Amino acid sequence: NFYEKGIIKSIVDIYDLHKRKEELEEMEGLGKKSVKIILDGIEKSKEKDFKILLPSLGFSEVGHKVTELLIENGFESIDLIYKLIESPTSYETLKEIHGLGERTSASIIEQLKDKENKKLISELKKRGLNFTSKGIEKSNKPIFKGQSWCVTGSFENFNPRDKAMELVIFYGGKKVSSISSKTTHLLTGEGGGSKLEKAKSLGVQIVNEEEFIKLLESVGYNI
Repeated sequence: NFYEKGIIKSIVDIYDLHKRKEELEEMEGLGKKSVKIILDGIEKSKEKDFKILLPSLGFSEVGHKVTELLIENGFESIDLIYKLIESPTSYETLKEIHGLGERTSASIIEQLKDKENKKLISELKKRGLNFTSKGIEKSNKPIFKGQSWCVTGSFENFNPRDKAMELVIFYGGKKVSSISSKTTHLLTGEGGGSKLEKAKSLGVQIVNEEEFIKLLESVGYNI
């Protein structure tokens, strides 16, 4: 066992195993063929997309869903995420992302500002791991470009309602979890509640389900 023998003490050590190739080949139960398979697998793992890599590092609250939300909102690399984290408005920006919230936003900032975590990411970058995502597939008809959408209520054709927000992103928009002065549109269904009232007070454009479907149909999307 590599851990018991002290060969691997951290994730970084895994990516330095090639430096101990001959030592590994001499270990009981291994040999050249087995070591080659191990080292080839490690090398191949460097190609994994950022959306798989970041959650695998084990940072609290930074799992697959959170990573996907960051990428969906334009933070497609660790450099872009750190640029956000170092910004004085990072907390406000994060908690506006639909699906994050206050606790998760605070935890993301805390985890990524942690010195040991920053060092880990830096060392893994040096070893060639992929800290940039291929991004989210998007339409070549970005009808929602430059728009920030929030959603409230329930819908006949979008259940769960996140399906509607996925289409907003696909067609170039952004989704946010709460209404603010930066929100451009509110998609409203049955039982809109407080978000609807706040949107009206801020002059946010209100779009109902039928109107939203017509917008989608204008670019050839059929429900």
